[in-house]
Amino acid sequence: MLTVLLALLACKNDPIDTGTAVVDMDGDGFSVEEDCDDNDPAAFPGGAEICDGLDNDCDGTVDNNASDAFEWYGDADGDGFGDAAQLTQACTAPLGYVPADGDCDDADSRVYPTAPETDCTDPIDYNCDGSVGYADADGDGSPACEDCDDAEGTAFPGGTEICDAIDNDCDGDVDDSALDASTWYIDYDADGFGSSSYTEQACEQPIGFTDNDLDCDDTSALALPGGIEVCDGLDNDCNGDTDEDSATDALTFYADTDSDGYGDPSSTQVACEVGSGFVEDDQDCDDTDSKVNPAATEICDGLDNDCDGATDDASASDAATWYIDYDADGYGTSTYTTQACSQPTGYASTSDDCDDTSALASPGVTEICDEIDNNCDGDVDEDSASDATTWYLDLDLDGYGDPSNTSTSCVQPSGTVTDFGDCDDSEADISPDADEVCDTVDNNCDGAIDEDTAVDADTWYADTDGDGYGDPDSTTQACDQPTGYVSDNTDCDDTDATSGDCTICTISSVSAATSLVSRGTTYGAWMKDPLETLGAGIIWEMDSHYGYSVTEYPSEADMVANTNGTTITLPTSSSGAYAWDGTGGTVYDGYLYYVESGSNNLVEYDLNTNSINSTLTLTGAGYRNTYHYPWGGWSDIDFASDENGLWVLYATSANSGRMVVSSLSTNPLAIDNTWNTASAAKPSGVGQAWMTCGVMYTTSSYNSSSATINYAYDTNTSTDTTLSISAGSAYGYVSQLEYSPLEGVLYGWDSRNRVEYTVSY
Repeated sequence: MLTVLLALLACKNDPIDTGTAVVDMDGDGFSVEEDCDDNDPAAFPGGAEICDGLDNDCDGTVDNNASDAFEWYGDADGDGFGDAAQLTQACTAPLGYVPADGDCDDADSRVYPTAPETDCTDPIDYNCDGSVGYADADGDGSPACEDCDDAEGTAFPGGTEICDAIDNDCDGDVDDSALDASTWYIDYDADGFGSSSYTEQACEQPIGFTDNDLDCDDTSALALPGGIEVCDGLDNDCNGDTDEDSATDALTFYADTDSDGYGDPSSTQVACEVGSGFVEDDQDCDDTDSKVNPAATEICDGLDNDCDGATDDASASDAATWYIDYDADGYGTSTYTTQACSQPTGYASTSDDCDDTSALASPGVTEICDEIDNNCDGDVDEDSASDATTWYLDLDLDGYGDPSNTSTSCVQPSGTVTDFGDCDDSEADISPDADEVCDTVDNNCDGAIDEDTAVDADTWYADTDGDGYGDPDSTTQACDQPTGYVSDNTDCDDTDATSGDCTICTISSVSAATSLVSRGTTYGAWMKDPLETLGAGIIWEMDSHYGYSVTEYPSEADMVANTNGTTITLPTSSSGAYAWDGTGGTVYDGYLYYVESGSNNLVEYDLNTNSINSTLTLTGAGYRNTYHYPWGGWSDIDFASDENGLWVLYATSANSGRMVVSSLSTNPLAIDNTWNTASAAKPSGVGQAWMTCGVMYTTSSYNSSSATINYAYDTNTSTDTTLSISAGSAYGYVSQLEYSPLEGVLYGWDSRNRVEYTVSY
């Protein structure tokens, strides 16, 4: 079977038959054919036989001639001892063999080593000791078979045992109960000193005994005469005292007066155990204060609470955090901190310095205008800076601000100035630099209105005699008429009120019309400012009896040539109208005066600012062809100006449609005086009207070539005169007659023609 198996294994290992395969399954160098057990590498031909139950050398016998075989002796008599001559070697005992030899008669089971020999006369050496029979070699009187040592005369049965290392009484024990045995004391703690609590007699010192009973505590090896006293609750030196202060390991204890668990190093006690009021620790630096000890928490109180040698050091529990203050401004930064009870040099109590490189920047600094966040509020040069400039709103951009509309800032806000002298910030021509003019406004912001120094202040003439005419040699400047003064300077004797007006204002004749240009509509108006406030020679033209705009020409020549004209568009008035009515408009002292379309409202329009300055309702006046000039055109109300000022001519139902004259004050418009005349009734009886020297003149017709100046009303004397002075129409349609005191001529609009009439007195 094994051969078949080996053949199969050989085939498996070598599927291709190239020769005879050598199989050594246990790898011991011998093939399966040679090896007696090819599964055990310890068995092979020539192997070393050992006692292992195997045929190690493959000789067909197990454990024969094993190198580690035991020696066995033949025991024929079965007494347990063998004959040395009957020696054999085997791994296990052969039958009839024993491991012990020494039997001097292997045929007699009574004979063997240690066998008893009780009969001194028996010749058999039972115990195989070579001695038999009676003998007393030592002459001690005891036969050898009874003597325990027949060579020693002091050893025999019944002998006296002494300490000589001999069994003197042959009782089997040596030196037992010896006559001269010493007393030995129990030494439980093996410290060399015994106790009399248990003793033993013996020749030699027994184990656990000693030769004295001087031990004061035989339960501890640490307590013995001459011992070193230590603190262990024992009398180590057996002097009768336990743990006395002289103990080598006695401790030094320290007085703890303040009972804080820590002692005073200068007040000591040496002892094994701590006494009342003492402790082992000597680290108390102040034994009078229980709050001061090494375990105490250091606090900022001027004491070395934790006894580390430092008072109020940085470890104090309530030590403040101090922040580096590079710029020494009293405010620090958290870039570097330290703990301390007291403020260290170069440190501050706060960390809110926004710039610790500059003493000009810290929370306690007043903000100033320096492009630095001085007060560390996150804003630079805010309006609250102490040196922030007060700026005044300059709405009208005249360089002066409104003192009631201020702001503070380091940087000038748009639309503000530093000067706060503007008393009206809505008007650019009102400021401390402005010229005072007569307009009921404090133009130069000096607190006075229309003072005598106004650039356009009128010259007033003393009227000492109260006749309404002034002395040309006695003048004063004022915006409003002073008491005792008049605007007239034609009094030739101001001490005589009866001498009358020395100025000749009564018209004696009017020349034929001279046409300057023919253009535009059939009706209209043109005029000059008799005061030339906005400049000399300026002409204003209002083409038609209704319109939205006014044309301004730099000169009469420009008007004639229709060049350099500027169109002025009138603004919407309070009633919403956007045009004028009639041809009664005029310009006086820089203002355009006209009748608001569809109403009896008078409008004062500032030609300098292009805005309405004031309005005035002419109560009772007819309008929109109620009491108009005969040609119509809503010419009910007519403005006029002369040497005496501004006038308005109109008719009322209260005056039965006849002419009414009112003198006007300006800026703002107001009626000063009103005169009801006895003229012909409008619209049929009055062709045109105008004012000269305070006298209203009317014509009889607007379109007749034979028309005359037929009526005059003198407001100076409140008297009227019937006249007949030729003033016919040259072109058949006179829609305007306006007197100009500058040249002493009449301006007229006659069927598209701008005409002039020379007036003679």
